[in-house]
Amino acid sequence: MEITEPSPEQMKQIFAMDHDGPVVFVNLLKFNPDGGAEGFAKYSEAFNKLMGPKGVKSVFQGKGLMSLIGNEEWDLIVAVLYPTIGTWQAMVQDEEYHKISHHRADAISDARLIITEQF
Repeated sequence: MEITEPSPEQMKQIFAMDHDGPVVFVNLLKFNPDGGAEGFAKYSEAFNKLMGPKGVKSVFQGKGLMSLIGNEEWDLIVAVLYPTIGTWQAMVQDEEYHKISHHRADAISDARLIITEQF
């Protein structure tokens, strides 16, 4: 099943989330074959310029080689550190973010996004 955006219910859940401290969003991404990787590179550059000053940073990026359990294939796995869940909540409501988010939407054909906390 191809999924590229959170469901309305998931958006309600994340905006209701009251979590102190940093979170890491683990992105599993499959690119569109027609320039998806290049489009995502544009998104990443603009994202880093916008969110870097707010303390958001990529802590891991890697090419998917194979799934050892299951049969999903991912082109890119990215882990992004946010200082707080509120930083992400504010980002998705920010007009400047909306100006760049189309690059991500146009680039990917399938994605998973998992919110984690370190313990």
